Amino acid sequence: KLVLGGLMEPYAYVLRNLYGVWQTMQGRRQGLEAMDVSGTDVWRSFQAVLVSIPMLWATWISALRDIAPNSTLTPASIMLRLAFADAVAWLLPIALFALIARPAKLTQRAAHFIVTNNWGSVIFIVITTLTVPFDLLSSDYDGLAATASALALLVSLVFYFRMLHVALDAPYEVSIPVYALMIFASLFGIYALYGALGLTYAGPSTG
Repeated sequence: KLVLGGLMEPYAYVLRNLYGVWQTMQGRRQGLEAMDVSGTDVWRSFQAVLVSIPMLWATWISALRDIAPNSTLTPASIMLRLAFADAVAWLLPIALFALIARPAKLTQRAAHFIVTNNWGSVIFIVITTLTVPFDLLSSDYDGLAATASALALLVSLVFYFRMLHVALDAPYEVSIPVYALMIFASLFGIYALYGALGLTYAGPSTG
């Protein structure tokens, strides 16, 4: 029983935090109560990266199909660059928050932000992964894949704002500017990084 309990504890930890962050995405503040936001658990929340790797792998395979036709890079090089870009995308919001926390008087919410950002990223990657089957279909489904990706982005943006607002526990006049900064800086930063890494997507097929 002790061995079984030891094996189940990590799964219970993951599920508890995923449930909690999902609740914050519904705008429910009690979601934070289900999550571990103490000092040591902030670092532990980076286990969310390991939880995400299988799904990230699926998105890299999908991206490889779109990038390879326009690239002189090897598939292995493209995959490594995609992994690096996703690592930056994961850490960029945390770095941005570290820069603005003191001026915005949000330092006391740092642990809440980091923990929800880490576990929330798992949910957002799940949403993105749901679009992969559309992209892996033939090029005749380019329009369908684009629609699925746009819907996934819209849903993620809504969920991210709700999660952020709960994590900050701040009025809208604070959470809205922080949200805007996170979204625009992250999108611009990742777009620039993809260009610097030579990750250019192929356009829709016309034949």
